[in-house]
Amino acid sequence: MNTLEAPIAHPTNDDLAEVRRLSHRIVELQRELHDIETQLAAAWKRVPTDETILRRPYKSDIAVTCTECGMKTKWRLGTGAAKCQPVCAEKIHTVRETKGISSNVWNILMDEEC
Repeated sequence: MNTLEAPIAHPTNDDLAEVRRLSHRIVELQRELHDIETQLAAAWKRVPTDETILRRPYKSDIAVTCTECGMKTKWRLGTGAAKCQPVCAEKIHTVRETKGISSNVWNILMDEEC
């Protein structure tokens, strides 16, 4: 017998039980991994992968005309197109309705209550 070889040990019932337990655990983990991979594939189908769509709006140094309202804005979409942010859109809606006059002044001019 070679001195580097370990003597052959006979497995005990505890060893065999541990092998079975670990094998079952691996099968459970593989099933769970498969389920999660399936969920991830379904999620990727719902998410656009176009980088210009995923890119968040950003603020530029140069103001240009908004494509919707025509006012100057520094905000750009992921594609680079100029577009006011939602907060600006609310103000623009009010201004657009009253031709640039604030709602309070417009109401006074129209003889309506504030």
